[in-house]
Amino acid sequence: MTDRFGGALGWAVASLKERGIYRTTKVALAVLADLDFDLRYSTDTLGRVAKEALGGGSSGYSATKARAFRELIGKLDLPRGVGFVDLGCGKGRVLMLAALEGFERVVGVEYSSFLCAIARSNVKIFVRKARVSALIDVIETDVVKFRFEPEQSIFFLYNPFGEEACERMLANLEFSLAACPRRVWLIYNAPVHEEPFTRRFGRGQAFEIGGSLFKVYHV
Repeated sequence: MTDRFGGALGWAVASLKERGIYRTTKVALAVLADLDFDLRYSTDTLGRVAKEALGGGSSGYSATKARAFRELIGKLDLPRGVGFVDLGCGKGRVLMLAALEGFERVVGVEYSSFLCAIARSNVKIFVRKARVSALIDVIETDVVKFRFEPEQSIFFLYNPFGEEACERMLANLEFSLAACPRRVWLIYNAPVHEEPFTRRFGRGQAFEIGGSLFKVYHV
């Protein structure tokens, strides 16, 4: 307990110096919301996993902030009857949050077998506790091999892979849109590799919520 308190205090002091009291408070509230989510649904979405532990082209695991995601969805006028896809779903937090936001068909794509197993376990526990009607599926595959379905129109990613994988994934999405034209939204949390997105879809709309940055591209 002493170690945890000391760690939290050290983080608070460093954050106050770097971010100031306003942004530190926002980040702290976001962390508390994440903790509340796992406690409420008995899930395991907290913590980080280094990319070395996952292998392949993964950027490692760190979950999207629950509070920031739900606030962002509240700002966007998104249809709920279309497919929602999390590209690089990790432990599945966004899949469960999407179900709580009323999306009916939710798919997570994840390269890591380790994270897929955790995500499926989380979803199973969550569906039972939350009593949501959404259909949630976790697919273990490389995102560049994932086949986009015509009913899928909302795509989310939290900096899960490198620029080359982004290029190939977006090329596959363009092929899907050419075969089945439709309105789509791409939501990019922590947009490190923006260039492939802006080249195809323009600059997008930026949202900074609780210390999290999102870019939203509406095609």
